Amino acid sequence: MLSRAQILEMEFANSDEVCHFYEQYSRAKGFAMRQGKKMKNRKGEIVRYTYLCNREGLRHRKWLQMQDRKREHKVVTRCGCQAEMRIKRKANSTSWYVCHFVDEHNHDLLPAKFVSYLPAYRKISDVDVAHIESLRQVGISIPKIYESIAAQAGGFNLVSFTKRDMYNVVRRQRAMHCGDVNAALRYFNSCARADENIYWRYQVGNEQQMCDLFWSDGCSQHDYKIFGDVLAFDATYGRNKYNLPVIVFSGVNHHNQTCVFDVAMVSSETQAAYVWVLGRFLECMGGKAPKVVITDGDRAMRLAIQEVFPEAHHRLCAWHLLKNATVNVCKPRFTTLLRNCMLADVEVEEFERQWDAMMDECGVWEVEWVKDLYAKKMSWATAYIRGCFYAGLRTTSRCESLHAKMGRFVEKRYGILEFVTNF
Repeated sequence: MLSRAQILEMEFANSDEVCHFYEQYSRAKGFAMRQGKKMKNRKGEIVRYTYLCNREGLRHRKWLQMQDRKREHKVVTRCGCQAEMRIKRKANSTSWYVCHFVDEHNHDLLPAKFVSYLPAYRKISDVDVAHIESLRQVGISIPKIYESIAAQAGGFNLVSFTKRDMYNVVRRQRAMHCGDVNAALRYFNSCARADENIYWRYQVGNEQQMCDLFWSDGCSQHDYKIFGDVLAFDATYGRNKYNLPVIVFSGVNHHNQTCVFDVAMVSSETQAAYVWVLGRFLECMGGKAPKVVITDGDRAMRLAIQEVFPEAHHRLCAWHLLKNATVNVCKPRFTTLLRNCMLADVEVEEFERQWDAMMDECGVWEVEWVKDLYAKKMSWATAYIRGCFYAGLRTTSRCESLHAKMGRFVEKRYGILEFVTNF
């Protein structure tokens, strides 16, 4: 380590060399540097630079005494450290020399293994940014990317940045796209070059913000033409940073495999929003409506289906009905008997007999939820819906499975552009 006397005798060809030297010196000592004030002559030329310890100065008192702060105070790092180095330009020369040097710190210096975690030295190269973007485009999460980079570097302590820095880079990249929604729409436009049948629509709210989005690619539309007799959909939550409910429309093919027909994001689960989405669905699919729709018991969704698909038979998800029975009646015996009534392939007369026996045994004749359920029996009782083709679907469990699969590729931190590309 150079002494103070040796540093005061040093000369440099330009200011960049000085900055590089003091940065390396501060790394070796265990602190971070920052550039201070510059002094100019009458001609406007810089004749003096000052380099400081990053803990120089004190936080202004007014920021510590604010009473109406919306966020908590950041950690106070300034402690009035006096360490600094000043350089001046030689007269009638382009070289620089050290004119003042203070190396005493009023705080503890960091061990060498922790210096790389100081904000001033945490840097992500353009190569690392490109690598991160390429991995994110195939659905790999930031923590897993960080683990991969650390494994390649030989350890987390050898990585020159943290996960927080990676998230900041992602945010800056998104800002460069001139808005998340506009970037997503441009992405659809680029997809149209490879798939001329891709379809997307969006709806703008009163404040000129996007509130609903719908899209479907050409392959999904082709699948619907063949396997679109039975349609199942359910909303999933927490899959994007805006907390917009995501609705995946799906069915099954002749191999009993799940087919995705289209996807929608809605700002609110209202009848108007569902009517708009189902209207775009019908428009996208050339006016072909499904023969059977399977959903949970959401009222807004049910009314929208009746309005847009008046000829379709609406079947309620058996799993959701049994779950609601457990919550609303709270009798395990009732749930068991209801399951038997729901799934038993019997004549209508036998169903009515079993239903009356269940009501007598459980004493639920006056329960409003049970009365409402019986009024909807055409939507869930096998005895009343025999003869319709359901492709083996009784529940929206395939939707739940699809949502779980989707969770491996999209995160709740994702904006609309990231969600769309990874989906």
